[in-house]
Amino acid sequence: MSVCYSEEPFYYQGKYLYANQWYHENFPLEWAQSHEDHTGPECCLNCSYFGSIHGIFIGYCANCAIHVYEGSRGRGFVGDGQEDSWDFPSAFDTYLEGVDLNDIMSITGSEPDEDLDDDAYSDMDMDMDISIMNPHFEGGYNDW
Repeated sequence: MSVCYSEEPFYYQGKYLYANQWYHENFPLEWAQSHEDHTGPECCLNCSYFGSIHGIFIGYCANCAIHVYEGSRGRGFVGDGQEDSWDFPSAFDTYLEGVDLNDIMSITGSEPDEDLDDDAYSDMDMDMDISIMNPHFEGGYNDW
């Protein structure tokens, strides 16, 4: 079990930041502080992808939930807030009880790319010659 952070969580609008990761406010802080090695949103890409909604971690992936935690931390998620069908307690019957996943918003308050439409880049000059010899500086950084 790895516990490498001793910081206090920062709570903000129904979520908390701990160890550089946003968690849903109902995700047990004790678990966020004690992920087993190679599990959780920072160490397991499946957990990060399948166990998150808009970048907010809600639970472990099915692989970690079953094979590492043996169901003690839920069934595990397989994407889009859907849990695996194993016969373990559901997150929605325990720490996520009463939580509507549609109400989970990203830290910015909107879904990624929600405000962009098909013509979002129509005003941009797409013929710009941006290269190492002709860099483009935006916000003080070279973003060739």
